[in-house]
Amino acid sequence: MTTYYAIINNGGVPILLPPCPSGEIQHQLSMVDGILLTGGGDINPLLYNEEPSPLIGETSLLRDEHEILLTKMALENEKLPILGICRGLQVLCVASGGTLIQDISKGTVCHAQKSARSEETHSIDIINNTLLNSILGGAKKASVNSLHHQAILNHSKNFIVSAIAKDGTIEALESKKGFVLGIQWHAENLYTHNAAQNNIFQAFITKAKNKEEI
Repeated sequence: MTTYYAIINNGGVPILLPPCPSGEIQHQLSMVDGILLTGGGDINPLLYNEEPSPLIGETSLLRDEHEILLTKMALENEKLPILGICRGLQVLCVASGGTLIQDISKGTVCHAQKSARSEETHSIDIINNTLLNSILGGAKKASVNSLHHQAILNHSKNFIVSAIAKDGTIEALESKKGFVLGIQWHAENLYTHNAAQNNIFQAFITKAKNKEEI
């Protein structure tokens, strides 16, 4: 629900796109001005040609297959803005041909915080001259929350990294074309008290409202 309100409070109208037959996905896309891929469970590793690690969490093949195909089709339209949050970043990665690290819990930075979701618990470095860098007002660093145990391993050549954690974990990816941005943290839990994080939703909604100008 926090993502729902982040959209509403920035002037958007959220529409749920539930799993549907593949032939209906184009109709779903015709109904919207942008795609927001939300957080959730792990992605079935069979969908990126790997076997499951013993440490993998709960998966839903129904949701995975729908969101990955929807994202593949959305990426074909450079005028349709896409924002991926946490799992949504990972969906963007897999849908564009990338792969995931199935578990990073043994690393040197805690990416599954015990603190409240609304608290920033680790820092990230933001790459200069990226879409994310622009959205965050030219900031080179930010503090974010962290609620994941998987991460990006390999990504499509059509994407670039726009933020990393101190342990090298990829924290944001963006497409080289159009407004396509995936972030590993949960900005929907930060936007009410962190203006920079609210900028992410503002930029997404603004682009959706003016997508014909992209």
